[in-house]
Amino acid sequence: MIYLLQLYKMLDKKQKTLFINVFSDLDYELNEMGWSADPETLINDLLLDLFDLTIEDDRQLAKLTQTILNKKDLHFLKALP
Repeated sequence: MIYLLQLYKMLDKKQKTLFINVFSDLDYELNEMGWSADPETLINDLLLDLFDLTIEDDRQLAKLTQTILNKKDLHFLKALP
């Protein structure tokens, strides 16, 4: 979860809203678009395409992906400063 919080705090207000909206509902991309076998690549691609960020450490990316997929709804992040 620490990677998620660190990443979120790096974003500006507009990006934070986009981040929450994009990563709160990945079911369609994972199940219908064929990303279920490789969710780490999907998340890294979305980070690069939307926020110009990339995570090169595979362990960090795996932990971030696991947190995003387990939480499913990231709207709790709005409560953070």
